[in-house]
Amino acid sequence: MAASLSKFHVSGTHSGRRIFACAAVVLIATALCCAGCGKGGSVAGRKSIKTVVKVENDIDALRTWAAYGARADVLVHIDFSDDMAVFAAAQMGEMEDAARLLGRRDISVLERIGPRIETGGTVSLGYMAGMYKRVVWVVPSTRPAGEQIEIYKNYLVVRRKFPAASIADFKVEGAYVTGSVAGVPLTITNLADLALKENETAIIDIDLHYFPMAKGENPAYRLGTGAILDFLRELGARNVRAKLVTVNLSTQNKAVGMDLRYFGDLIREALMKPDDLNGPMPEKWRSMMQAEDSLVAKRYASAEAIYGELIAKEKTDPGLYFSLAIAQGFQGKGAECSEAIFKAYRLDREYFNGFFQLARVLGGAGKVDAGLEILDTPDLQKMLPKDEQDYQRGMFFYTVHRPADAAKYLARAAVSRPKNFGIYTVLFRAQREAGNDTGEMLALDRLVQIDDGRVRREMPWVYADLGQLYEKEKFYVNARENFEKYMAIYPDDSLSGVFKKKIAAWKAKKYITD
Repeated sequence: MAASLSKFHVSGTHSGRRIFACAAVVLIATALCCAGCGKGGSVAGRKSIKTVVKVENDIDALRTWAAYGARADVLVHIDFSDDMAVFAAAQMGEMEDAARLLGRRDISVLERIGPRIETGGTVSLGYMAGMYKRVVWVVPSTRPAGEQIEIYKNYLVVRRKFPAASIADFKVEGAYVTGSVAGVPLTITNLADLALKENETAIIDIDLHYFPMAKGENPAYRLGTGAILDFLRELGARNVRAKLVTVNLSTQNKAVGMDLRYFGDLIREALMKPDDLNGPMPEKWRSMMQAEDSLVAKRYASAEAIYGELIAKEKTDPGLYFSLAIAQGFQGKGAECSEAIFKAYRLDREYFNGFFQLARVLGGAGKVDAGLEILDTPDLQKMLPKDEQDYQRGMFFYTVHRPADAAKYLARAAVSRPKNFGIYTVLFRAQREAGNDTGEMLALDRLVQIDDGRVRREMPWVYADLGQLYEKEKFYVNARENFEKYMAIYPDDSLSGVFKKKIAAWKAKKYITD
C-alpha cells in the first residue's frame, strides 16, 4: 500500500503546527545533553548515529539543526525538492538577521519567519546561518544527474520560479550537476553517485517524499520496508560521516500519505542500530515485509493477522495500528478500521488526517461503504465542526465519482468558507461532472472573485470556460468580460480568435455595446 495515500489532500483541521511549540521545547532540552554531534561523525548505515531526529516538516528540520547547534561541512539533502530559495532584496535584511539568531541557537525567530519559508528557503537559511558550507541535493533518480542538467534547470526556473541568473553557473561535472543557487554552493546527484570529499562531515536530511517519487523514475520500484532498508544500505556504502540526521516525515504538507509515516521510525531505528541493518534482520522487520507482500497480493486477512501479532508485541507503535486499519479497510471492515485509526491517533495526533485519507483510498478502490463507515464514526464526528464534516464528505464523494453528492456537500462547506480558493477548485469540477451549468458557473465566478490574480497566473482557462457558460445563459456582457481577459493573456491563441468573432457578432446584433 506504500504511497497509495500520498495524492489525497486533506484540509487538516487538527494541524500539527499546534504542537510545534511543545516540540521545540523538547528539542532544546535534548540538545543541551546531546552527545551525538561529535567532531568526526559516524558513517551513516554502518556505524551507529546517536542523534537521529524525526521532524514534521522543513521548518521543523531547520529548527532541529539550530537547536542542536549542528555544524558540518555538507548538508546531504535527500529529497524530491530542493527546499532552497532566492530571497528578494527586500527580504534579505530580515533573513540575514534570522540566520544570525539561528546560528546562536535562537529558534524563536522561526515563529516569525516560518510562514515565509514554508514553500522553500530552509536549506538556504541553514547555509546562511553557518551550519554547513555547501549542499548536496540527492534526487530520486537512477540516471546520473549530469545527464539531466536541463531537466533540473527547467525545474528550478519554471516550476520553482527561480530567476535564470540565480543558477547561471550550473554545469556538468561527470555524474554531477554543480553550481550554486543564489550563492549557495550546490551539487546535484543521485544516491548511487553520492561521494563526499575525504574527511568531510555531514548533516543528513532525509525527506520521506523522496521515496514515493522514486517510483515515478523507476516503475519497477516497490516502496516498502525492504526498499527503505535497501536505501539505507546503499547510503552506508556511500561512506557519509554524519554528525546529525533528521528524518522529515513530510505528512503535514500532504506530500506523503499517512501510510508512509511509519518509515520515519524504521529509518531512525536502522541508523541508530546498523547491526540490525547489516546483520540478521529483526523479526519485526521481516514480519512487516511479509505483511506488505500480503497487501500487494490482496491477501488482506493474512496482512491483518500479521499486524495483529506485531501489535500484541509492540502496543505503542501507531504505524502498526494504521497498517492494520488498511488491511481491515480493504476487507470492508469499516468499524474495525476506524477503531484501529483511532488507536494510531491516540498515540500520534498526526494520524488524524489518516481517517480521511484512508476513507478516500477505500472509496476509490470500490470499498465505498467502508469509507463512509469511517467518516460516520460518531467519535470522529464529535471532533469535527459541521463545515469540516461537509468538506470531508464532499471530497470523499468526488473521489468515488459521485459528483452530484460531492457538489452538495462541498457547496455546504463553502458557505462557511467563502474565501477558500481550494474548495471552489473542486466544487466547479463536481458541478461540471454533475451537469449543473449554473453551479459550475457560480463556482468559477467565485474563483475569480476570491483571487483574480491567481486565476490569471495559474488558471487563465477559467476565463474561457466561464465566458462560454455566460454565453450559454445569454449573459453576453459577462461573457465578453471573461473572453477579453483570456484574449489579453493569449492574444494569438486560436480560441482568442473565436472569441473575438463572437464579440463582434454580439455587437452587430446589439447584444452588447462598446
